[in-house]
Amino acid sequence: MQMNMKLQQNNLTQQFVHSFTEAIVRGQFRTGESIPSEGEIGAMFGISRTIVREGIREISSLGLIIKHQGARSVVAPMKDWDMLNKNLLSTLLDVEEKRQEIIEGLFSFRLALECQAATEAAVHRTQADLENMEAQLAIMEKTVDDPEQFLAADNLMHRAIHEASHNIVFLSILKNIRDIMAIARTFTIAKPKEQQRAMRQHRDIVNHIKGQDPDGANIAMRHHILWAKEGS
Repeated sequence: MQMNMKLQQNNLTQQFVHSFTEAIVRGQFRTGESIPSEGEIGAMFGISRTIVREGIREISSLGLIIKHQGARSVVAPMKDWDMLNKNLLSTLLDVEEKRQEIIEGLFSFRLALECQAATEAAVHRTQADLENMEAQLAIMEKTVDDPEQFLAADNLMHRAIHEASHNIVFLSILKNIRDIMAIARTFTIAKPKEQQRAMRQHRDIVNHIKGQDPDGANIAMRHHILWAKEGS
């Protein structure tokens, strides 16, 4: 395969990791295909074998490459890739052919986790949790005309709901995938009119949590996520 992918001199290893990952994601190296030798890759990118070796080690840790002792490494099937790595996920979302599949997966992921979080929050929330959620709602209301600030407040609002579940296992998992959940929420429609609608939906979720209505909180969260999916 003829490739000319020379890199700039700053942060060569990370540049290489990003560029080679993108090449795999775009199908320039297909599942089951052997990747070139370290020397060949170095020539493609204009980098040393040491940098290639470091980069391939990192790419392998993401599950994109299967290393074989005494033989060339091969591209792993997509099902083995580490989808909880935010850099890999961002790269996948940048590729048109993969984008819709990944978005669908992210929304399914959100439905499973966030609806359960709302359900448990309605059962276990404390007065302090309610005050936290009300504070985040107030910030969302003030930033409804600023998409970037609104999204930041939206993330904190969902975190407040997670924390109100008081499920320590659930919270530990969510802490480790916080970046992924934030990426998933970036697909919510960013127009002020739609943000006002999102604001009302969040208010509805909080009202059900406040009223200790787990079924209502679950339904309200599901409605919000499916609405966001329609506009993605």
